[in-house]
Amino acid sequence: TTPRQGYRVAPVKLTDVLDMFHLRAALERACVERIVQRASDEQLKALDEFRQFDLELWEGGFIAFNRAFHRRLAELGGNPRMRDQLHDLIDLMERAVQVSVASINKGDPQVLVNEHAEIIDALQERSLKRAQRLAEQHITEAGNRVDKAISNSLIAG
Repeated sequence: TTPRQGYRVAPVKLTDVLDMFHLRAALERACVERIVQRASDEQLKALDEFRQFDLELWEGGFIAFNRAFHRRLAELGGNPRMRDQLHDLIDLMERAVQVSVASINKGDPQVLVNEHAEIIDALQERSLKRAQRLAEQHITEAGNRVDKAISNSLIAG
């Protein structure tokens, strides 16, 4: 806040965004471990709603669908502190996720829906190492897409 001038938004550094992706990948990996160990079969079965994305069912489009999926994983982990940290990161990273989604296959999110389905498969099979690898890879690749998109725009600009 600047007196008699209003508010100024602090610039976001690419390194900060990439650090958030790194932290989120670590937290989701830990969360997945707890899900495999503690979630009920019914809770895991309920994840099936995230196997298909229908634009008409999701006000806010794929970004809302993606947010709901990752927030559900955070909740299933059963650790309120980890859940709250993940929810905060998910909310903070929404613009970065928009950049990530826009930079794949002309913005078609099907590849990401397929990645969600693979994570769901691994969780339902209670395949800990596979679920952790897939969840971490899913977040890391999103960070890589953002890095590339922003770096390219800085070079082009």
